Amino acid sequence: MVAKNLLSGFTFFFLIISAAVQAVHAHGSQCSELLVSGKNPVPDSAITASSTWAVNVDTKHIPQRSRIDLGLDAVGNGGWSANFNDDKQWLQFDLGFSRKITGVITKGRQGYGTDQSRWQYVTAYRLQYGNATDDMSVYSDHDHEPEVFDANWNPVTPQVQLLDPPINARYIRINPVKWHNHVSMRADLLGCPLTDTNKVFDGNWNPVTPQVQLLDPPINARYIRINPVKWHNHVSMRADLLGCPLTDTNKATIIG
Repeated sequence: MVAKNLLSGFTFFFLIISAAVQAVHAHGSQCSELLVSGKNPVPDSAITASSTWAVNVDTKHIPQRSRIDLGLDAVGNGGWSANFNDDKQWLQFDLGFSRKITGVITKGRQGYGTDQSRWQYVTAYRLQYGNATDDMSVYSDHDHEPEVFDANWNPVTPQVQLLDPPINARYIRINPVKWHNHVSMRADLLGCPLTDTNKVFDGNWNPVTPQVQLLDPPINARYIRINPVKWHNHVSMRADLLGCPLTDTNKATIIG
């Protein structure tokens, strides 16, 4: 009976994740890998948090317990739990390098069974992202206000939020702003590698005629490095960039 229940739970979870992937595909994207705990999971050291409940006592609530498929076991609880219940808490994933991120999956803390009075889960959150932890942006809506995403209504049902538009980032912080009983959660990210990062552009065929290459999609960046891979006689060039200040196209508000 126990084995049957475990199998049913796994099948249900698999169906939910499959539905999430199908939703991303229906949204017009094949970019739907599980980036945190999928086929190529990030190491535990890449999962950090603003604080951890009772961290001086045990490690049952540490951020590494936030992997989407972890449940209650001999090692710890099924989820990360913050030390404080306020809107300054966050769960952070370091993907190692910039990835395209198309969605977020969240679940609550697993471990209290059917005792709903003790359930713990996040009901709403904001997202922060960037390629350096000291230069993070807040994912914002069309009115340039930080977007608040709906999260969970129980500890076990995955909630999927698709990002429109997707974002490119190495670091993602999930910032809970509402919760049930306690700031506790499990999470993963949907996305894929940035496939165009090694694209080779045509350069020049003489010294004086400008060659224009338009970027599709455009990029948001402070530094741009042009890396010649082929040349005539010697690596020599002149260059400029086309663009404009960041307005509503980046859907981001810079924070400290």
